[in-house]
Amino acid sequence: MTKKPTAPAGKTSATRPDRNSPAWRAAVRRSRKRLLLILGFAVVVGSAVYSWWSMGTNETQEGQAALDANKYDEAITHFSRAIRGNPRNAVAYAGRSLAYVARGEPQKALADSDAAIRLAPDLCDGYRARANALAETARLPEALDALNEAIRRAPECGRAFYDRALLASRYGLKDTQPLADVQEAIRLDPKYAPAHMLEGYLYYERKEYDRAVAACDRALAMDRNYARAYLFRGMALLAQGELEKGRADIQRALRLDSSLKAVFEQESQKFGGP
Repeated sequence: MTKKPTAPAGKTSATRPDRNSPAWRAAVRRSRKRLLLILGFAVVVGSAVYSWWSMGTNETQEGQAALDANKYDEAITHFSRAIRGNPRNAVAYAGRSLAYVARGEPQKALADSDAAIRLAPDLCDGYRARANALAETARLPEALDALNEAIRRAPECGRAFYDRALLASRYGLKDTQPLADVQEAIRLDPKYAPAHMLEGYLYYERKEYDRAVAACDRALAMDRNYARAYLFRGMALLAQGELEKGRADIQRALRLDSSLKAVFEQESQKFGGP
């Protein structure tokens, strides 16, 4: 009787599955179905996440555009939608804070700015928003501290330098250099018209009227309807004795923004103008 050969030590004698068998083909089909289900689920989840992300991004962008256009109610609506979509959207909190300040609601602005800073401690606009809210409640040293912190954390943030220059100029803060700050703001963001306008005003204060006119010219080249730039250019022209041009600028400024009449009267008394 012939003995069957035995498998070598360490090897198994189990036979490999037959890939042509019905059982193997059924198993392959089941595996493919599971893979397709997993892929389909991943696509659905991915689409939902992308839709959520893009909606929040679009609302934030729409809010920023409205804020830049001084449409504060519209800005708040868009930023609020962005926050509902993503409660960790620090940019939307900062933007809504700035809109609340412009609308005269500093307490709401302060709450939003604190949320922005908590969520993104290095976000420049969070500190800018906090500074603006604090300034509206006459907490000037704290406002200056917030802008100093913004510049420390984000030294490339031109708007923070502009805000610090504006704060110092508006309230006469000591130990500040508003002209140097606004010039740094312009260096960092040359197309920001308010910085050029503020530079013009600061030169006007220093009675450097040629430079004041040139700075306001730059602001107006970027925004032909910039009422404050017309106002300060007009006042500088009056100070230079160019009465016709100066009065034309001032009249145009008041047509564009009648609230500037009080500013004109205040500045005229301060500097002994007409």
